[in-house]
Amino acid sequence: MYRDTVVCTVGTSLLNNLKKESDGVSGEAWREISKKNYRAAAKTLLKLDPDDKVLGAEINSMFSLARKGYLDSLQKLYLLVSDTEEGRAVGNLLREYFTLEDHLLSFKSVELVVIEKLDDKNRNNFKIQGLRNFIRELARCIKENKNRVIINATAGYKAMIAYAVLLGQVLNIPVYYRYETFDEIVELLPLPVQLSPDVYTRHARVFAFLEYGEVVEEDVFLRKFNWRAWGEVPEELKIFVDRVEIDSKKYVSLNPLGLIYLEGVEWDCSTIEDPTYKTNKKAEDKIRGTGGHALKFLQHNEKKLEAIAKLPWVTEVIFKGSSEMESGDSYKIRVEKDHISLNLYTKAGMGFLEIRTTFSSPKFLECVKRAIEDVLEKRG
Repeated sequence: MYRDTVVCTVGTSLLNNLKKESDGVSGEAWREISKKNYRAAAKTLLKLDPDDKVLGAEINSMFSLARKGYLDSLQKLYLLVSDTEEGRAVGNLLREYFTLEDHLLSFKSVELVVIEKLDDKNRNNFKIQGLRNFIRELARCIKENKNRVIINATAGYKAMIAYAVLLGQVLNIPVYYRYETFDEIVELLPLPVQLSPDVYTRHARVFAFLEYGEVVEEDVFLRKFNWRAWGEVPEELKIFVDRVEIDSKKYVSLNPLGLIYLEGVEWDCSTIEDPTYKTNKKAEDKIRGTGGHALKFLQHNEKKLEAIAKLPWVTEVIFKGSSEMESGDSYKIRVEKDHISLNLYTKAGMGFLEIRTTFSSPKFLECVKRAIEDVLEKRG
């Protein structure tokens, strides 16, 4: 299978190594980093052999990947970094390094992905939100490059490495790791285990409530499914759920294993039909941004936009702009971080629309996206 994309977990070993030296190449690079001159720092690092331990786990392991022939070409690299000053700094440095044209590992595109709340200085944020956000971003990177991507899980927090390995194996994505004492990277063999989809089939509504709501009060969760106490929650569900106490109040959320498990099952979008996820807002109150050329576009596409606005999960249809230079009879729709973007090509030009929904978790947005696609297909 053709492989041209890498998702790489990132730690801070490179920064820590450079900090230790005040002289030579390391010292020169560190001074540039201190001034945020990441391009200059990256060019300085080219003076070092790619296997030099000073360059850290990310660079050492990436060169090992290339030498071993695990990549057919270098199209895209994702760098997953922590939500810290050090994480951003090393991410910026590596992005510059891996786009330099003077060495073996020059990628055509490098995307820096900062994982929100992934900061070990705040234990609750790290556990409840940071690791969840990491898994979701990792899953996004994989899905955007199906059958072309591999994971380099050599660096970063130990939890990042462990969950990257598990998600890769659940989704049948090759995962590579370079042990500290090894001089080359190795592929981690698949685990002889399989997460059965049966638990999801039995509890699809429960998984949906936790995925859509992300973090919910324990009392609300129990009442939703008529459980009088935590002890009544099925044991097969508990392994996928975290319970935490924040400011004397208990909350529940899907834990990282739960999110990984859900990436391996076929999601049931009928779960969004629950009244919990719908709004009573009138369709005419949802459409916004009607000035200038918008008026012409909205009038020409009134029925389509009203049909989208009538969907009970849609809270806003925001007209962001248009182009009279482009026209046609098609559309492009995609899930963004917390909303859905829609480019609508019509005889009146192309309109840029932002669609907001009652909930904004990835799977909820994906289900609403499908509903919007159905509306557009029916409308022609």
